[in-house]
Amino acid sequence: MLTSLKTLKSLRLEAGVSVSKIARHCDLDRGTVAAAEAGRPVAELTAAKIAKGLSSLLERRINVEDIFSVSE
Repeated sequence: MLTSLKTLKSLRLEAGVSVSKIARHCDLDRGTVAAAEAGRPVAELTAAKIAKGLSSLLERRINVEDIFSVSE
């Protein structure tokens, strides 16, 4: 499982979108994105969707490793 760093919220705010909007953009549930932003573990597929969505919104490459770290 992966856990979010504070970077997720920072990048979302930089993109100027709400949790709900990034969730819709990534085809995820709002609660899933909110949980990730709060530092709760997420699946690798979820992390990849969030990174891809942020990349699209910010028009630059955002890697999973830029946002998430491996939790034990």
